Amino acid sequence: FPVYMKLYTIQELNHELRENNFRIVKLYSIQSFFWTEFYISRFFYQLRLKKFGEKLIQFLDNFNSKEPLQWVVLCQKI
Repeated sequence: FPVYMKLYTIQELNHELRENNFRIVKLYSIQSFFWTEFYISRFFYQLRLKKFGEKLIQFLDNFNSKEPLQWVVLCQKI
């Protein structure tokens, strides 16, 4: 099956959803600090401190970013 992907800014996503009679209820960021987490995991893995790196990444996951790797969007039909 072909897979179609489109990257949206938050404004574009909101516009697309409104055109189709939906509104955004909540945005959940996924991997808020992707590149930071990537470098942390590589750095601590090389130092053989993988568990410490994992704990640091788990701590970062508690914070939201305005530009995460991806979003999960909770919508409501208008």
